Amino acid sequence: MVEKLNQKILRELEKDAWQTNSDIGKKLEVSEATVRQRIEKLRKIGVIKRFTVELSTSAGFSALVLINTVPKVQTDGVVKKILGIAGVKRVFETAGETDVVTEISTDSAESFNNIIEKIRGIEGIEGTKSLTILKIS
Repeated sequence: MVEKLNQKILRELEKDAWQTNSDIGKKLEVSEATVRQRIEKLRKIGVIKRFTVELSTSAGFSALVLINTVPKVQTDGVVKKILGIAGVKRVFETAGETDVVTEISTDSAESFNNIIEKIRGIEGIEGTKSLTILKIS
């Protein structure tokens, strides 16, 4: 039951992190204090890394960049370098055809192109493929 409640709280936060602990508690039929304590514990153990704002595409230029690395390169080193580039929101190490997926948010296509050039300049990156985000639902 404990894990299920944490998962439900996390799903509620993913839907709308601005909702109050009290609102989440009412939806899940638990107290505000229970929700608050669970969220704090999830933050302390690293399950919740941060609270952030998700912008719509009308607020700028967003894209996903699929990145392939050179075989045998340590992807965690590549990821650290990518995270140091302004405009990079999140980086995911993945399994499959693509080694790393990066979410980028910037103000223009020109700025996006500059970010891509910086990514391509990182040692160990073999190639990139960009997917422009047209709409977030």
